[in-house]
Amino acid sequence: MPNESENEHKGRDWVDVLDLITKIAIPLVVFLVGIGYSMHQDTLADLRKKTDEALADKRRLNDGQFEYLKLLVSKAPEDEQLGMDMLDRSVRRYELSAELVAALTVYSSGAKGQALADKANRILDKAGIGNSSDTKESPATSAAASSAVKVYIQIANEQQKPDAERLRDALNKEGFAVNPIETVTSDVATVNNYVRFFAATGAAPASKAKQIMTSLGYETGIQDFSAYSEKPLSSLEIWIGKKQQPLAGK
Repeated sequence: MPNESENEHKGRDWVDVLDLITKIAIPLVVFLVGIGYSMHQDTLADLRKKTDEALADKRRLNDGQFEYLKLLVSKAPEDEQLGMDMLDRSVRRYELSAELVAALTVYSSGAKGQALADKANRILDKAGIGNSSDTKESPATSAAASSAVKVYIQIANEQQKPDAERLRDALNKEGFAVNPIETVTSDVATVNNYVRFFAATGAAPASKAKQIMTSLGYETGIQDFSAYSEKPLSSLEIWIGKKQQPLAGK
Protein backbone atom coordinates (compact mmCIF):
# COMPACT_ATOMS: atom_id res chain seq x y z
CA MET A 1 0.00 0.00 0.00
CA PRO A 2 1.22 3.52 -0.82
CA ASN A 3 2.33 5.35 2.20
CA GLU A 4 1.39 8.89 3.14
CA SER A 5 4.53 10.32 1.54
CA GLU A 6 3.73 8.78 -1.84
CA ASN A 7 0.13 10.08 -1.71
CA GLU A 8 1.39 13.55 -0.93
CA HIS A 9 3.83 13.36 -3.85
CA LYS A 10 1.06 12.31 -6.25
CA GLY A 11 -1.10 15.15 -5.01
CA ARG A 12 1.67 17.61 -5.72
CA ASP A 13 2.04 16.16 -9.24
CA TRP A 14 -1.64 16.86 -10.02
CA VAL A 15 -1.28 20.37 -8.64
CA ASP A 16 1.79 20.90 -10.83
CA VAL A 17 -0.05 19.57 -13.90
CA LEU A 18 -3.06 21.79 -13.29
CA ASP A 19 -0.77 24.75 -12.69
CA LEU A 20 1.04 24.04 -15.96
CA ILE A 21 -2.24 23.72 -17.88
CA THR A 22 -3.44 26.99 -16.39
CA LYS A 23 -0.22 28.76 -17.31
CA ILE A 24 -0.53 27.52 -20.92
CA ALA A 25 -4.32 27.76 -21.34
CA ILE A 26 -4.90 31.26 -20.05
CA PRO A 27 -2.39 32.96 -22.41
CA LEU A 28 -3.69 30.79 -25.25
CA VAL A 29 -7.29 31.83 -24.57
CA VAL A 30 -6.22 35.45 -24.29
CA PHE A 31 -4.34 35.10 -27.58
CA LEU A 32 -7.30 33.51 -29.36
CA VAL A 33 -9.71 36.10 -27.97
CA GLY A 34 -7.32 38.81 -29.14
CA ILE A 35 -7.22 37.36 -32.65
CA GLY A 36 -11.02 37.09 -32.70
CA TYR A 37 -11.41 40.67 -31.50
CA SER A 38 -8.89 41.91 -34.03
CA MET A 39 -10.69 40.08 -36.87
CA HIS A 40 -13.99 41.50 -35.64
CA GLN A 41 -12.54 45.01 -35.60
CA ASP A 42 -11.12 44.51 -39.09
CA THR A 43 -14.53 43.33 -40.29
CA LEU A 44 -16.22 46.34 -38.72
CA ALA A 45 -13.63 48.67 -40.21
CA ASP A 46 -14.13 47.11 -43.63
CA LEU A 47 -17.90 47.39 -43.28
CA ARG A 48 -17.61 51.02 -42.20
CA LYS A 49 -15.34 51.74 -45.17
CA LYS A 50 -17.76 50.14 -47.63
CA THR A 51 -20.68 51.98 -46.04
CA ASP A 52 -18.82 55.30 -46.24
CA GLU A 53 -17.94 54.63 -49.88
CA ALA A 54 -21.55 53.75 -50.69
CA LEU A 55 -22.80 56.91 -48.99
CA ALA A 56 -20.19 58.99 -50.81
CA ASP A 57 -21.26 57.45 -54.12
CA LYS A 58 -24.88 58.19 -53.29
CA ARG A 59 -24.03 61.78 -52.40
CA ARG A 60 -22.16 62.17 -55.69
CA LEU A 61 -25.11 60.74 -57.59
CA ASN A 62 -27.53 62.97 -55.73
CA ASP A 63 -25.33 65.97 -56.49
CA GLY A 64 -25.26 64.96 -60.15
CA GLN A 65 -29.03 64.56 -60.29
CA PHE A 66 -29.43 67.96 -58.63
CA GLU A 67 -27.30 69.51 -61.39
CA TYR A 68 -29.49 67.84 -64.02
CA LEU A 69 -32.58 69.12 -62.26
CA LYS A 70 -31.22 72.68 -62.21
CA LEU A 71 -30.71 72.50 -65.97
CA LEU A 72 -34.17 71.06 -66.58
CA VAL A 73 -35.95 73.78 -64.62
CA SER A 74 -33.88 76.53 -66.20
CA LYS A 75 -35.71 79.04 -68.37
CA ALA A 76 -32.91 78.90 -70.94
CA PRO A 77 -33.74 76.45 -73.79
CA GLU A 78 -30.08 75.55 -74.26
CA ASP A 79 -29.84 74.53 -70.58
CA GLU A 80 -32.95 72.37 -70.91
CA GLN A 81 -31.50 70.70 -73.98
CA LEU A 82 -28.13 70.11 -72.30
CA GLY A 83 -29.72 68.72 -69.14
CA MET A 84 -31.88 66.34 -71.15
CA ASP A 85 -28.97 65.13 -73.28
CA MET A 86 -26.69 64.58 -70.28
CA LEU A 87 -29.40 62.76 -68.36
CA ASP A 88 -30.15 60.61 -71.39
CA ARG A 89 -26.55 59.40 -71.42
CA SER A 90 -26.33 58.65 -67.69
CA VAL A 91 -29.82 57.41 -66.82
CA ARG A 92 -28.75 53.75 -66.77
CA ARG A 93 -26.27 54.34 -63.95
CA TYR A 94 -28.70 54.95 -61.13
CA GLU A 95 -32.30 55.25 -60.07
CA LEU A 96 -33.93 58.57 -60.88
CA SER A 97 -34.91 60.78 -57.95
CA ALA A 98 -38.55 61.65 -57.41
CA GLU A 99 -37.80 65.26 -58.32
CA LEU A 100 -36.27 64.30 -61.65
CA VAL A 101 -39.17 61.96 -62.44
CA ALA A 102 -41.60 64.80 -61.73
CA ALA A 103 -39.70 67.20 -64.00
CA LEU A 104 -39.42 64.62 -66.79
CA THR A 105 -43.14 63.85 -66.50
CA VAL A 106 -43.92 67.51 -67.17
CA TYR A 107 -41.70 67.47 -70.24
CA SER A 108 -43.16 64.18 -71.47
CA SER A 109 -46.62 65.74 -71.62
CA GLY A 110 -45.45 68.01 -74.43
CA ALA A 111 -45.78 71.16 -72.35
CA LYS A 112 -42.39 72.39 -73.58
CA GLY A 113 -42.46 71.09 -77.12
CA GLN A 114 -42.52 67.74 -78.86
CA ALA A 115 -38.74 67.40 -79.20
CA LEU A 116 -38.21 67.62 -75.43
CA ALA A 117 -41.28 65.43 -74.87
CA ASP A 118 -39.71 62.70 -77.00
CA LYS A 119 -36.47 62.94 -75.04
CA ALA A 120 -38.26 62.86 -71.68
CA ASN A 121 -40.32 59.82 -72.68
CA ARG A 122 -37.18 58.11 -73.85
CA ILE A 123 -35.35 58.73 -70.56
CA LEU A 124 -38.33 57.54 -68.51
CA ASP A 125 -38.57 54.47 -70.72
CA LYS A 126 -34.87 53.69 -70.17
CA ALA A 127 -35.37 54.07 -66.42
CA GLY A 128 -38.27 51.61 -66.53
CA ILE A 129 -40.75 54.28 -65.51
CA GLY A 130 -42.27 55.55 -68.72
CA ASN A 131 -44.79 53.86 -70.93
CA SER A 132 -43.16 53.48 -74.31
CA SER A 133 -46.56 53.70 -75.98
CA ASP A 134 -46.76 57.32 -74.77
CA THR A 135 -43.89 58.34 -77.00
CA LYS A 136 -45.19 59.88 -80.18
CA GLU A 137 -43.55 58.11 -83.10
CA SER A 138 -43.57 58.36 -86.85
CA PRO A 139 -46.24 56.31 -88.71
CA ALA A 140 -43.59 53.85 -89.88
CA THR A 141 -42.45 53.34 -86.32
CA SER A 142 -45.94 52.91 -84.91
CA ALA A 143 -46.79 50.21 -87.45
CA ALA A 144 -43.93 47.98 -86.31
CA ALA A 145 -43.43 49.12 -82.71
CA SER A 146 -44.90 46.01 -81.09
CA SER A 147 -42.16 43.68 -82.40
CA ALA A 148 -39.44 45.77 -84.08
CA VAL A 149 -36.21 46.84 -82.44
CA LYS A 150 -36.40 50.50 -81.46
CA VAL A 151 -33.65 52.74 -82.80
CA TYR A 152 -32.75 56.21 -81.57
CA ILE A 153 -30.69 58.36 -83.97
CA GLN A 154 -28.65 61.23 -82.50
CA ILE A 155 -27.00 63.73 -84.82
CA ALA A 156 -24.38 66.32 -83.94
CA ASN A 157 -25.74 69.14 -86.12
CA GLU A 158 -28.63 70.01 -88.38
CA GLN A 159 -26.53 69.62 -91.55
CA GLN A 160 -26.51 65.88 -90.87
CA LYS A 161 -30.30 65.62 -90.79
CA PRO A 162 -31.03 64.94 -94.49
CA ASP A 163 -28.67 61.96 -94.49
CA ALA A 164 -30.06 60.85 -91.12
CA GLU A 165 -33.56 60.91 -92.56
CA ARG A 166 -32.44 58.62 -95.41
CA LEU A 167 -30.87 56.35 -92.80
CA ARG A 168 -34.11 56.37 -90.82
CA ASP A 169 -36.11 55.38 -93.91
CA ALA A 170 -33.67 52.59 -94.74
CA LEU A 171 -33.82 51.23 -91.19
CA ASN A 172 -37.61 51.35 -91.11
CA LYS A 173 -37.70 49.53 -94.45
CA GLU A 174 -35.60 46.74 -92.93
CA GLY A 175 -37.98 46.29 -90.00
CA PHE A 176 -36.53 48.59 -87.36
CA ALA A 177 -38.71 51.14 -85.54
CA VAL A 178 -36.93 54.49 -85.60
CA ASN A 179 -37.95 57.24 -83.22
CA PRO A 180 -37.75 60.91 -84.23
CA ILE A 181 -34.21 62.02 -85.00
CA GLU A 182 -32.59 64.01 -82.20
CA THR A 183 -30.02 66.77 -82.50
CA VAL A 184 -27.83 66.65 -79.39
CA THR A 185 -25.66 69.38 -77.94
CA SER A 186 -21.95 69.54 -78.70
CA ASP A 187 -21.19 68.62 -75.08
CA VAL A 188 -22.61 65.13 -75.47
CA ALA A 189 -22.24 64.48 -79.20
CA THR A 190 -19.72 61.81 -80.19
CA VAL A 191 -16.80 62.49 -82.49
CA ASN A 192 -17.22 59.37 -84.63
CA ASN A 193 -20.23 57.30 -85.71
CA TYR A 194 -21.42 54.43 -83.52
CA VAL A 195 -24.17 51.88 -83.19
CA ARG A 196 -24.68 51.06 -79.51
CA PHE A 197 -26.54 48.10 -78.03
CA PHE A 198 -27.44 47.44 -74.40
CA ALA A 199 -28.22 43.72 -74.18
CA ALA A 200 -26.56 40.56 -75.49
CA THR A 201 -29.49 40.08 -77.85
CA GLY A 202 -28.76 43.48 -79.38
CA ALA A 203 -25.52 42.37 -81.05
CA ALA A 204 -27.19 40.95 -84.17
CA PRO A 205 -29.54 43.94 -84.74
CA ALA A 206 -26.58 46.29 -84.18
CA SER A 207 -24.59 44.46 -86.82
CA LYS A 208 -27.52 44.69 -89.24
CA ALA A 209 -27.90 48.42 -88.56
CA LYS A 210 -24.18 48.92 -89.19
CA GLN A 211 -24.49 47.12 -92.54
CA ILE A 212 -27.31 49.47 -93.54
CA MET A 213 -25.22 52.48 -92.54
CA THR A 214 -22.23 51.17 -94.50
CA SER A 215 -24.39 50.74 -97.58
CA LEU A 216 -25.31 54.42 -97.33
CA GLY A 217 -21.70 55.53 -97.01
CA TYR A 218 -21.27 55.84 -93.23
CA GLU A 219 -18.11 54.60 -91.54
CA THR A 220 -19.43 53.19 -88.28
CA GLY A 221 -18.24 51.32 -85.22
CA ILE A 222 -20.25 49.13 -82.86
CA GLN A 223 -20.15 49.69 -79.09
CA ASP A 224 -21.32 47.01 -76.66
CA PHE A 225 -22.86 48.65 -73.57
CA SER A 226 -24.58 45.50 -72.29
CA ALA A 227 -22.14 45.15 -69.38
CA TYR A 228 -22.94 48.68 -68.19
CA SER A 229 -26.72 48.42 -68.23
CA GLU A 230 -28.49 47.56 -64.97
CA LYS A 231 -31.24 45.95 -67.03
CA PRO A 232 -31.14 44.67 -70.62
CA LEU A 233 -32.57 47.07 -73.19
CA SER A 234 -33.60 45.86 -76.62
CA SER A 235 -33.24 49.28 -78.24
CA LEU A 236 -30.28 50.54 -80.26
CA GLU A 237 -28.69 53.97 -80.39
CA ILE A 238 -27.07 55.38 -83.50
CA TRP A 239 -24.75 58.31 -82.90
CA ILE A 240 -23.70 60.38 -85.90
CA GLY A 241 -20.45 62.03 -84.83
CA LYS A 242 -19.15 65.54 -85.25
CA LYS A 243 -16.68 64.45 -87.93
CA GLN A 244 -19.42 63.15 -90.21
CA GLN A 245 -19.78 65.26 -93.34
CA PRO A 246 -22.76 65.19 -95.74
CA LEU A 247 -22.90 61.96 -97.71
CA ALA A 248 -23.98 63.54 -100.98
CA GLY A 249 -21.98 62.13 -103.89
CA LYS A 250 -20.75 59.07 -101.94
